[in-house]
Parts: sequence; C-alpha cells; structure tokens
Amino acid sequence: RKQAETQLKYLSLHDPLTGLYNRNYFEEKMRRLESGRNEPAGVIVCDIDGLKLVNDTMGHEKGDLLLVAAARALKESFRDEGVVARIGGDEFAALVTGNNVMAMESMCERIHSVIKNYNKSNPELPLKQNVPGKAPPQ
Repeated sequence: RKQAETQLKYLSLHDPLTGLYNRNYFEEKMRRLESGRNEPAGVIVCDIDGLKLVNDTMGHEKGDLLLVAAARALKESFRDEGVVARIGGDEFAALVTGNNVMAMESMCERIHSVIKNYNKSNPELPLKQNVPGKAPPQ
C-alpha cells in the first residue's frame, strides 16, 4: 500500500512521458515563490517548433521522441539548479531561484550547447533552436 501511495504521488507531480515535473507542480512552486521571501528568480520557457508537423508526417512516436529529447536536454542543462517541467503539450519551463541575469543567460547558453550536441548526433530528428530577437546559433 505504501508503495502504491508513493507511485500515485509521483504520477500526480510528474509528466508520464518525459519524467519531468508537470504543470501542477510547476504552478505550485510559482505560488510558493510569490508568497515567500523576496528571493531572485527566473523562468526560462521553451517549446518544440513544428511538433504537430512531425506528428502529422512522421507519426506520434517520432513526436514523442522529440519531447523526450527536449526533456533530456533541459534536465542536462539545469542539472539540480532548478525545477524543470513540461507545462503543456510541447512547452517546457524551468524555474531557477537565487540567480542573477548573467547566470540565467549562462543557463540559456548551456541549453543551446546541449541541443547543438544532440543535433549533431541526431540529424534525422533535430531540435530546432530559435531565440526571439536573435539569430539561431549555427
């Protein structure tokens, strides 16, 4: 019974496909931050461009592979530095506390680097990188 309770709690806080935290957990963390002490915090939000097209043309299995790849890239990029969650179908967010703007920019660069390495190894199903206001990294 204890094991079943633990499993149910895990499933209520995590996305079953990616293993990341889910939107409910992410929003709860945000609420706690808003009502807590004035600690600096940053949020990085990203999504997978063209996921619907991949699902429609290559099948949902390939789309799921992209979602899992994006989740892994974010997990690797943030390690234990923040809360990474799948907050929507193709949307992800990371909540990081106690960092300044330069640290957040460094984390974004880390994401780009991890994705670039993933794309080198997976040219048949790459993760697109696009930052509003910036040219995509080459």
